[in-house]
Amino acid sequence: MTDLWRFQAKNGQRLILEVNARRLGSPLDSYIEILDAQGKPVPRAVLRCLAKTYTVFRDHDSAASGIRMETWSELSINDYILVDNELIRIWALPKNPDDDCTFYSVAGQRQGFLETTPTHHSMGTSMYKVAIHPPGTSFPPNGFPVVTVFYRNDDGGPGYGKDSRLFFDPPADGEYQVRIGDSRNKAGENYAYRLTIRPPRPSFTVKFDPTSPAVWKGGALPINVTAERLDGFEGAIEVRLENLPTGFSAPATTIPAGETTTSFALWADPSAKTPVGQAFQPAETRQTGMSAPRPLKLVARAVINGQQMIREVTGGLPQVVEPGDLAATAEQSEVTVQPGKEVRLTVKIDRRNGFKGRVPLDVRGLPHGVRVLDIGLNGILITEQESSRTFAIYAEPWVQPTTHPFVVLAKSEKKNTEHAAKSVLLRVVK
Repeated sequence: MTDLWRFQAKNGQRLILEVNARRLGSPLDSYIEILDAQGKPVPRAVLRCLAKTYTVFRDHDSAASGIRMETWSELSINDYILVDNELIRIWALPKNPDDDCTFYSVAGQRQGFLETTPTHHSMGTSMYKVAIHPPGTSFPPNGFPVVTVFYRNDDGGPGYGKDSRLFFDPPADGEYQVRIGDSRNKAGENYAYRLTIRPPRPSFTVKFDPTSPAVWKGGALPINVTAERLDGFEGAIEVRLENLPTGFSAPATTIPAGETTTSFALWADPSAKTPVGQAFQPAETRQTGMSAPRPLKLVARAVINGQQMIREVTGGLPQVVEPGDLAATAEQSEVTVQPGKEVRLTVKIDRRNGFKGRVPLDVRGLPHGVRVLDIGLNGILITEQESSRTFAIYAEPWVQPTTHPFVVLAKSEKKNTEHAAKSVLLRVVK
């Protein structure tokens, strides 16, 4: 059983169609598709397949961002891949034959492009590299399929659960129909839903973690920032941590366009002290009228449709803790790299408190397309006999000029703690 609803639309005026059912308590597992006035599905794009590989090693579920593939010699970062009816995009290629290919994901959920729905894929399933073309485009035969994608959605992605959502760019002025049904072909009086057709309202929210960080004295701790992009907003988001107490510092940074996360280092000088909150201030301090320290606040800014939008998130007070078993230091405070080339960075560690173990290093906050080369099965590793490691940072040829801080941190496997160096400034220049 399906429902049909008619609506008017104009070419050039994007619309969002969304179903609210599961989020309201309805058992409906909706799908939504757009038809023209004659009841025919409206094509969205044509996918021309250009190369082929296969899933290997195991079956793959509908959520994980990693999929093991047979070969990837004809693939590159940002390529689109069609597997069954799911269109996904490569975030990072495998580092070795025992590694997965990593695909774009949001909030831990693999992202389906053109609003295709991530699904389970059996081992041995064909995977096609594809190019996206406008509907109606024709090509000379190349031995691979040509696939038409229509305006249809099953699950709307993070925040929607089993509810459906579609972005619709009307190909012409006129009347259209939206068809709604249950993906399991179930129906009943309690299978209620609410259909909304509206223009997009692009926006975003942000959060950071940890919100009340405990920072090593004379060291740093990584702060991870996550953005939720709403209604198709994909622009850059500037972020800055404010209300830093004396002795603390952190660089301003950006969540680049199209990305949802970044990281920076919160540093505490050797002389830094834990700020005392109002409730814990001694009486003499309160009597002098001294103001209590303010909690950390993350301020995020973006320009949407020509207007600046600001989002603020309040955390708690930072603490200073005594140095742990490790201290990490980057020899260079900034590195410069050209697209298609690499630069080398040296990180030193200082072992303390009798700690003699090996030390894995991690790099966070690099913009998409910039990565660490030659990471082995154990990652970037400083062995028990070493106190430093030099590694290469590579920028893909398509990376645009940018200035962006990133974090290098050492990990204590003994206590499962992270010890970051001061943020390193990356410059990508042509």
